[in-house]
Amino acid sequence: MNYKYIINCLNVCEEHLNEGGGKITNIVLSSFTIPENIKALIKENYKLVKKIIEFYYNDFTYKSSKSVKFEDAIAQIEFITKKTNDKKTQVIEYNDILFPWLLTTEFFNNIYENNSPNIIDPSEIKPLNLTDEIVFRENQIEAFERLEKNGLETGIHCQATGCGKTYIILKYIDYANRNIKNAKIILFTERVNILSDLFSFTKGILEPDIQKINQWKDKKLVDLTKFNIINRVTNKNKQWNDEFKKSKKPTLLVINRAFLTLGKKYNIFNANDLHLILHDECHNTTSLQCHEFLTKAKSLDIKIVGFSATPLRSGKNDIPKLLEIYSKDTTNELNLLTNYNMIYAISKNLILPPEFYWYQIESYKKNEDDNILVTQEELGSVFEILNCVVPTLPNKKIIAWCGTINMARWWKKEIEKTYRQREHLRNFNFGLDTSADICDDYNNFSKVPILKLEELKINDPRRMYYGHSILFCANKHREGSDIKLLDCCIFLDKVKDRGSIPFIQSIGRTLRICSDTVNKTKGIIIDGFIKDSNGYEKNFVDKIIGYYMALENINNLQEDKFNQYIKLIDIVKFDKEQQIVNMKIGNNNLKIHCNKLEWNNIINKFDNLLENKLSVSPEEAFNLHINKIKTLEPFKNPESDFWKEYKKLDHDNLGLPQDIYEQYNEIWSTKTWYDVLGFKNFTNYEEFKNYILQNKIKNNKQLQKKLKEQHCNDYPYYPDEYYRLTGWTNWTNIINFDMII
Repeated sequence: MNYKYIINCLNVCEEHLNEGGGKITNIVLSSFTIPENIKALIKENYKLVKKIIEFYYNDFTYKSSKSVKFEDAIAQIEFITKKTNDKKTQVIEYNDILFPWLLTTEFFNNIYENNSPNIIDPSEIKPLNLTDEIVFRENQIEAFERLEKNGLETGIHCQATGCGKTYIILKYIDYANRNIKNAKIILFTERVNILSDLFSFTKGILEPDIQKINQWKDKKLVDLTKFNIINRVTNKNKQWNDEFKKSKKPTLLVINRAFLTLGKKYNIFNANDLHLILHDECHNTTSLQCHEFLTKAKSLDIKIVGFSATPLRSGKNDIPKLLEIYSKDTTNELNLLTNYNMIYAISKNLILPPEFYWYQIESYKKNEDDNILVTQEELGSVFEILNCVVPTLPNKKIIAWCGTINMARWWKKEIEKTYRQREHLRNFNFGLDTSADICDDYNNFSKVPILKLEELKINDPRRMYYGHSILFCANKHREGSDIKLLDCCIFLDKVKDRGSIPFIQSIGRTLRICSDTVNKTKGIIIDGFIKDSNGYEKNFVDKIIGYYMALENINNLQEDKFNQYIKLIDIVKFDKEQQIVNMKIGNNNLKIHCNKLEWNNIINKFDNLLENKLSVSPEEAFNLHINKIKTLEPFKNPESDFWKEYKKLDHDNLGLPQDIYEQYNEIWSTKTWYDVLGFKNFTNYEEFKNYILQNKIKNNKQLQKKLKEQHCNDYPYYPDEYYRLTGWTNWTNIINFDMII
């Protein structure tokens, strides 16, 4: 629960009122996970709530930049305490509710991480290993070639997590240095730790790791040895804008977004002061402060290059704001310099394919006030899945995202009570990482120990790094984290409709190719699924579509609903024996294990539910299936029995309904299979009756035999189908009627 999330909620309320909404209701707030007592304050006076939130954001941003420790920054917070009038009384009353709540969220910790001068401990930094020859990947080579051919362009490199965008960023710095005299470049992102890790900025040292700088030069990535590198990651000197503007040599400013936009100090720049902006994790472009900065830069015709695995976001104002910065010159489209979404990256073996498992949850609701965080049934389901999955993991190293601090604590405590009863979990260690718990569990889980595994005692918590471990955390280690040897993640946050950005950022940690684990061939993703009687099959289809949208980096399937329907029908296959849903991506199968679900309901209703979900008309879907059927050999011959041949097909692999007649009976009531396959060149019904009477034909078998003997193509092999809509009843009635006449 960070500043952006809360402000977004309050902005939605404001938009609702501006559009004539009357008042803020539970319906307006229903999509936000905020406690009821806070929602009550918002409904009563959202403007006052917003003022208090903004006060804490601005005040704590400043205090964080001055404080070495998080606790010191918190201790400096002050607020109104004296009641001198009714207005101040209300402010104090609101603050007495809001401030304790903010302390239980990630609000202050997120601000501190982005602004604190003491982010990285030198002992935590592992030197970058560049001793081996670099073998560039396809996506990197494409980015390099476009840069050399077209020069600097404003646009976005859509690069899936784990594809190696760092080298692309370094190449852009190199290009600017080679082609612009005394090039001035800003590299920024939201997360401080991304920049800290890249340059190994450490406490008390302004310069980056000289070993990295020399290695990048030796590998011909970029020569930064003559650059003025301004570190505003671990050094929060507020005069950075003057230093940047006055610099007379190639200059690289490395800075986090919050400090970059604080006080709008960038407004002193003109077109000659800045040549290139590199924005990592550029999906944050649409936030107010970031968008203002980039709009200013674009007005000066400064080239802006963004990097993100998920540039498209779900907010209704996000796409227009993104287009304002990154659109092509002549069209209202994003200028994607390269487009390696996760599906493409998987198909090209740039990252590993995910494999999904689901555990069963009883309800998406979390009632923390009553301490009913998770039911025993849910706990048992998670244990069962873990015990099943762990043997398939080469490192057995798992990260668990729990949504809230209380949930993270609860899961760790409950699992530690009985985990030894599970055969494959007996040797595990468990860690906790939240903003409210001070411990070394994250370091033990993510940082390489000085000692090797065999040198560590059995109860040494540093063994967590090597595997057989689970780290429970709350809203941490998704974006920008790089935990080695990780081969599994589990969502314990009870989120029904998870956004594509947190989803991709989260699972991307698990899908990275691991040179230290040659037998790691996939990343395991464990997600919760509610199994109830209301909308069960619909929830299933929503889950499948949600995965696909996130992997494909699609913002809205409705924009191209029919083409997306075609893709999904083509890639989604069902393995009845194993009860697995396969999503075919290149040469890889993304497996979704569904052995706990009602399998027949899934198969029989999937196609119909998919149509409804994407608002595809029955006629569109029917024609798609028929066009596919027409390409199959048995259906190219009008002498084949359509229904008999259709029954023989492998419907799952072909993406065809099990019962195409039942699913589209309204269409079949007006068309025959001769019509839909295009076989319409037979005689009319009256001529057919004369033919069968003259030849004394009484059934299909006799008809087909006679037609073959006479080499006759004037009449259909299956008249009961061909003439079904023009008077046909059955053989007996037709013969008897004509004999009476």
